[in-house]
Amino acid sequence: AALKAINDSGYNYQKILIKGYFLLSDKFGNSTDSEVVRLEYSKGTVERINWDSFLFDNVFDITDTVWLHPSFQEQ
Repeated sequence: AALKAINDSGYNYQKILIKGYFLLSDKFGNSTDSEVVRLEYSKGTVERINWDSFLFDNVFDITDTVWLHPSFQEQ
């Protein structure tokens, strides 16, 4: 939804960087709000999306760059 909103806004951009945060606990039980996902999309990638039939399940598959916190990666 964020990608479409930015695309529809008419804002002049070169890339879109989306970050997600989640409360993670360390070994001592201390919790902090930590970055767990970072997705980057170039303007060219976003312009290729057919919003009428795009499946949002594919947002990870079409990224130009993706980073996941180790605790969110498949083991």
